[in-house]
Amino acid sequence: MEWVDVIRDYYFIIALSYVGLILFLTIGVALNKIRKKGIYDTLPKVSVVVSARNEEVDIADCLESLIALEYPKDKLQLILVNDRSTDRTAEIIQEYQQKSDLIEFYDTKDYETHLEAKARGISYGMKHATGDWVFITDADARVKPRWILEQINQVDDEKIGMLGGPLVVEANSLLSSVERASWAWTQLFNLGMAGYNQPFICVGPNMAIKKEIYDSYGGLENFPFTVAEDLALFNMVIKSGHTTKTVVSKDAIVTLAAVPSFTHLFSQQHRWFRGGLEGGVDYKLILPLAFSWGYIVFSYIWLGWFFSLEQFGIFWALYLGINYSAFFVQAKKLNIKRHLRYALVISLYLPLFSVFVLPSFFFKKNIEWAGLNYKIVFEKKNK
Repeated sequence: MEWVDVIRDYYFIIALSYVGLILFLTIGVALNKIRKKGIYDTLPKVSVVVSARNEEVDIADCLESLIALEYPKDKLQLILVNDRSTDRTAEIIQEYQQKSDLIEFYDTKDYETHLEAKARGISYGMKHATGDWVFITDADARVKPRWILEQINQVDDEKIGMLGGPLVVEANSLLSSVERASWAWTQLFNLGMAGYNQPFICVGPNMAIKKEIYDSYGGLENFPFTVAEDLALFNMVIKSGHTTKTVVSKDAIVTLAAVPSFTHLFSQQHRWFRGGLEGGVDYKLILPLAFSWGYIVFSYIWLGWFFSLEQFGIFWALYLGINYSAFFVQAKKLNIKRHLRYALVISLYLPLFSVFVLPSFFFKKNIEWAGLNYKIVFEKKNK
């Protein structure tokens, strides 16, 4: 029947649009270049803020990497905030404080605010930050020695108000492999758009904001959002008339420890989606449309063979080819070893994700922040 042929062809074309999108982003990643020096004749003072809650397993590695930063010590401030931990996190930070004069320790136990989770710790740390730029990373992350220097040297315009860099997850299991593949795929968007010099949100564990922009809005505690503090910081920058820059460089990479369970991973990805809806009318329109488009694309992997085995085979060849190409370019630009194997992981995970996880984004109203031995539920928007 003719209508079956029309549906088949349109279904195939929509599925192929995925190839076009990833090709566009992959070219963007490849276009990124690294400058030797930016606009600063004298390096600015910078602060680093880390909010930690129940991170006794990873916090020592994070602190070691921060202490080893290759940045003038008289222009570097390391702010570690213990956010109501119930394990040895606070003790470990204080032990390192005795070893390094760079480390400042703060605790949110008496900090009264409507903010929750990471946003609370960042907000409190920001109150003590004295740098012109404030870098933010996670307590389960490790930074490269030139992490700050590499990003600061890419500031080539006074209008840049936010910096960011790539993330790589340590992978030694099925769970960590899925998380690493997910991050690598997600980063195609900010790394790719950076190649076209287009502003795009920087990822939460690897970002920096000009302190004057942050202060001009009265901090996170006075900015409207619920859970996505990185999106809130991004919106501060854009609303102030500034722009962002993601630095695509091996020295700008932040390495993350893997989440402890698939429950944590799905909670994290659900939080990203629900938090993104706070971004304004454009996000409320674009995100549902983008996810609906993704649902159609990845459903083709399950149903495409029913309409045409020939078209189904063509799609699979292009689908795998573009995913491998994207991960290959990432590996080359960031000098990451053994990265290509995760292209297969994401190729298999995306159709599973679209069927078993994606629908819950639309129907599960509450947002959960799942950490080690604690869970925070955001039931309504904070004021």
